[in-house]
Amino acid sequence: MPFTLHPYRRFPMHCAVTHNAGSFQWQGTVWNLSCILVGGKMVRRIAMLSAVFVLTGCVGMMIDSAISKYEATADQVELGDSKEKVLAILAPTQEGVPKSARKNSDKYLKDGVKVEIYYMRSARQPDGLTTDDEFTPYIFNDGRLVGIGWQVLGGPKTQGQATSDTYIQNTNTTIVH
Repeated sequence: MPFTLHPYRRFPMHCAVTHNAGSFQWQGTVWNLSCILVGGKMVRRIAMLSAVFVLTGCVGMMIDSAISKYEATADQVELGDSKEKVLAILAPTQEGVPKSARKNSDKYLKDGVKVEIYYMRSARQPDGLTTDDEFTPYIFNDGRLVGIGWQVLGGPKTQGQATSDTYIQNTNTTIVH
């Protein structure tokens, strides 16, 4: 069954994307996303997979933007600051991070002291995982900041898989018969 893309039915969209498939790498910007496909099941499946790919690229871009905002404001926080002051400075930097790419806060009582740990997205490994080493913990005792970073907590429990940003294109081809 033939398929048709209707170019007059598009959602405006701007998103930088990188796609790696074996030895092939493609980088570019998606400006418009067609919303109507007419055709068989296979065409629709390919279109859905393509849309998921494009939106995944946008999530990475949103996380990277939040990390840049975090890095620009993190030095405004001092040990001894109130929880309200720290969160007023840092929470706005995390607004663009999707819920699936966040880490929930921890809260508990220890020896009568209310302990709260908030995690700010401060790094990203492009490995598709959300791990502890991509966050910086802020530790509060009874509403006062007493620690920043994983050293205070004994280190991150999960770590991402580093990937190389280097792309090597091999132009030599050997044909074996």
